[in-house]
Amino acid sequence: ALGYSWKKDGERFERAPMRDLAAIGPAGSINSNVLDLAHWVRCQLALGEFEGKRVVRRESIERTWKKENKMDGSNDYGLGWMLTSWRGERALWHGGNIDGFTAAVWLLPERKAGLALLVNATGSPLASSGPLAFEALFPSPDEKPSVAEAAASEDLERFTGTFGAMEMSGWIVGM
Repeated sequence: ALGYSWKKDGERFERAPMRDLAAIGPAGSINSNVLDLAHWVRCQLALGEFEGKRVVRRESIERTWKKENKMDGSNDYGLGWMLTSWRGERALWHGGNIDGFTAAVWLLPERKAGLALLVNATGSPLASSGPLAFEALFPSPDEKPSVAEAAASEDLERFTGTFGAMEMSGWIVGM
């Protein structure tokens, strides 16, 4: 993928140069694609199994989901995961940014639900959209109408088409 950065002065996206990440590799530096991340999310949610085979010990997965450090009022840090809650349920997530790219993975382990999001733009606010996606997938019974129902009843034809990073005119904010 080609990465882009938003240029406020010109109100446009500009191609970001690829950077040699060897020096920061130990800080994370995962290069992947959404299909492979979806497989990894499935393996995480199945506690180390993938397509009927054990590929990681269950105890190893569970260990990464345990608190190692306190972050702030409602967030802790495990081994590679931010530990938080969504509507009182355990939620795990982690994201990252580098010039031209944003990534995030969100998990709701008890619901066996996860989200892998890759954006070819620096610092995209879409990385924080896990809770928004979960609201659409698992509407609260007291929402009238629920996010999912509203989306299902709305005519979405105006959103169909081919989109590219250079055609975007701004950021989605307020999530």
